[in-house]
Amino acid sequence: MAFFALTSTSLLWTAIAVTTACFLWTIFWVPQRRWRGSRAYAQQALGVTISALLFFSTAFLVFNRFSIWYSDWQDLFGYASNHGKTTQYGGNGEALAAGGSPTATASPSASSSSGTFSELQRNPLKNSALEGISATAPNGQWVTSHIPGQGNNDAWARIWLPPSYLSNPNKAYTVIVAFPGVPGSPKGYEQPLHTDTDLIQAVTSRKIRDSIVVSPNVFPHDADTECMDVQGMAIETWVTKTVVPWVKANLRTERNPEAWATYGYSAGAWCANMFTVRHPDLFRTSISMSGYYKPLFPSGESNQAGYTLADEVQRNRPPVRIWNLSGTGDGKFRQSFDAFAPKVSSPTSLTSLDVQGSSHKWDAWLTAQPKALEWLGSNVPSFNPRSAAATAKAPAVQASTPTPSPLPAQPMPPGIVGIHPKSKVPPVTPRPAAAR
Repeated sequence: MAFFALTSTSLLWTAIAVTTACFLWTIFWVPQRRWRGSRAYAQQALGVTISALLFFSTAFLVFNRFSIWYSDWQDLFGYASNHGKTTQYGGNGEALAAGGSPTATASPSASSSSGTFSELQRNPLKNSALEGISATAPNGQWVTSHIPGQGNNDAWARIWLPPSYLSNPNKAYTVIVAFPGVPGSPKGYEQPLHTDTDLIQAVTSRKIRDSIVVSPNVFPHDADTECMDVQGMAIETWVTKTVVPWVKANLRTERNPEAWATYGYSAGAWCANMFTVRHPDLFRTSISMSGYYKPLFPSGESNQAGYTLADEVQRNRPPVRIWNLSGTGDGKFRQSFDAFAPKVSSPTSLTSLDVQGSSHKWDAWLTAQPKALEWLGSNVPSFNPRSAAATAKAPAVQASTPTPSPLPAQPMPPGIVGIHPKSKVPPVTPRPAAAR
């Protein structure tokens, strides 16, 4: 690495030394000069200004070195290309056109919504579990739901209901379960990502089917859980055993795992990949923005059995699809992807969009999000707007049919709050989150 490379240790220590020297000069040397009047004030103002600029520059280098927002100087000043190149690994290679663009050859699939919807599913305005729901939402709406059971009092999710949800009481919807980064919040999908806006545009353009977005809070109090069952917070169990059944009971969703996708950015992309690879009975597709493929707990805690996804796809070959955004300058995130990609083989499918520089920033995710949604609608039959599932409806509830109450999230038994009984992962104490 060059001496003054943007993420080099040498540049960081040089910046720290210069900042310290300028601060000491401002504090000790300037006051001893016998300048008077405007010259004295100008000298002091210059010292304070330079010290402040150097301090914030050094702070930027520290955070950028960890989170890799910019991989080099070209990336920082906007010279790196974000157009990218698409590469296909494993199965479904035939779904890509010669130019690397997803084709629209998805085959129809039958609806997996069997049986009837409950009255609360057909009339969500009566469902008290959907906090803040409005009868007037021509552009769709975000609501909040508390889904206890993860071992603390910060178990909630933001749910986006598409514009057609209230007016189609017998229609079943596909589901995108979206995981935020850490530190972060499920509200990141509202701002700055505006996932609802991009989804509406994709639906209007007939690129994807109308879908519900569910974003659970998997990093309570910004604790870096890696979406695993860690000490005191059984996040993987909460999502798979509580959140998914709660969504199916309270919302009108398709039942087939082909109609359920995960989505995440940064640490949330690891969650999306992990849930899809480890739980193909629940999710069959993952959208990974600058994610990674094994947990990034501190040294000595990153090799939990069953969580190195390269080994999992090589051993189990799950029938899942992954869409990945990665930058050539993504550092440890890219290294994780490079170890994972060669292990992918059919029926597992990996489609990777590789860009120059770093992809680990909001601008890159905002640019890639419409492409990811279009890929989802083109390559996953259940999300294709031309599929049979898109128009299938569940039969209406008969008047004599008892209407079940909304499914409450059941608290976990004491034995699994903290670690799933089938998991081989030792209890790991969550660390305060850094930016990823």
